[in-house]
Amino acid sequence: MIFLLKKEVLCDDKNKRLFGLYKFIDDEFAFFKKQEDTVEGLILFWVPILFVEAIIAFVIILIGFEYLTYTLFNEAKLDKKAILEEGKKNAKKESRDVETEED
Repeated sequence: MIFLLKKEVLCDDKNKRLFGLYKFIDDEFAFFKKQEDTVEGLILFWVPILFVEAIIAFVIILIGFEYLTYTLFNEAKLDKKAILEEGKKNAKKESRDVETEED
């Protein structure tokens, strides 16, 4: 991964870890300072990102699996029927309540 930085950035100690790994060439390209730091710098930069991406991918796969099992095994249709039946019961109850209030 190459960072394109126009001019040298003054960094505090927090950002020095990231920007300290790069040097500036012709005001266009930034490369790693030393070959020894390349692997370590890449690990420090990419491991947290990959960890977060792995967690997000796992959650998306888990949600997708739950959705597939919910739709494939007709649980959605059963839930829809239950909701409709509950709505009909509530409508009948409300109509009875209205009739008793009128009497």
